[in-house]
Amino acid sequence: MDNRLNDLSVSEQPNLTLGHIILDDTDYQWEPDILSRVTTCLTLYLQPVICVFGVLGNLISFFVFSSAKMRTISSNIYLAGLSASNSAFLLALFVVWLEITGVRLIHQEGWCQAVIYTSYVCSFLSVWLIVCIAIENYIITFHLSRASKLCTVSRTFLVVIGLSVFSLLLYDFALWSTKIVVFNSTSYCIVPEQYGTVVAVFTIVDIVVTLVLPSIVLMILIIAVFVKNVSHLRHPRPNIRHTTLSRKERSLLRVTRLLFVISVSYLLLTLPSHVNKLRHLFTTEMSVSISERAVQHLFQLLYYASFSCNFIYYLIWGRNFREFFRNWYILFKKKEKCRISCC
Repeated sequence: MDNRLNDLSVSEQPNLTLGHIILDDTDYQWEPDILSRVTTCLTLYLQPVICVFGVLGNLISFFVFSSAKMRTISSNIYLAGLSASNSAFLLALFVVWLEITGVRLIHQEGWCQAVIYTSYVCSFLSVWLIVCIAIENYIITFHLSRASKLCTVSRTFLVVIGLSVFSLLLYDFALWSTKIVVFNSTSYCIVPEQYGTVVAVFTIVDIVVTLVLPSIVLMILIIAVFVKNVSHLRHPRPNIRHTTLSRKERSLLRVTRLLFVISVSYLLLTLPSHVNKLRHLFTTEMSVSISERAVQHLFQLLYYASFSCNFIYYLIWGRNFREFFRNWYILFKKKEKCRISCC
């Protein structure tokens, strides 16, 4: 298993590469297998769309959720942090993708370490912010009367800062274990052999803290909330929302559907990649067929999509988010009208 761990740590760090950090462009020539052709096409054209759309959507979301009006709700602090983390991850992913076009930033000193380190930190932050969102949704669903005291903005800030500091310290090994090595007058971003064992150990730690543990927690929380909501639909209680609930409790209730959608979407989009990674880690077969490589790429694209699609969910299920956008549009039209009239 040690060889597979070393291979995983070098060529799939960490869910960031195009399947493998490519050493030349031959990996992306047309393959005879139809699945490989589709995967190659998607990698070449869909992956940059995911990156660009995701960065723009996440940046807009970050500014919306960070606004004075929106950050009065605790869950919006998590969503702002998630948007920032997702943006950074997608930027790192885009730098890796640029190699296909001949721009080899990933294989330059500084860029190499920064991209790998950023990807580790942001993948950790994103998944655990999703877990925090699921936990808050669970508290609102099962303990609404206590949610206004437990789910406060100050506590949320502390959680986000704590997770950020922890991830920055946990993955600092990526800054000194990743090096630029020259082969045949060409530089490559790799993990040198002397750091192989160290990185393999951290790879196992990373798999546990960003894959196994959060996936289990998410599944438990999502199933619990789903069962509770189904039970409520079958046996509805009298509507007391506007009579006995406080303003804070009503605002918390309004975001439950959005929080649930974000949690479920992340789990569904990342689970195939996680299962495939575990299978690759513990399988007895050392070689990977062309079809298996293609499936691996497809699952990775789904994983990348989980970092870019939240903006759509905010527009569909986030009432406050849509209202904020509408106010922006109205303000923009007024400024345009004023500018034209002044001219």
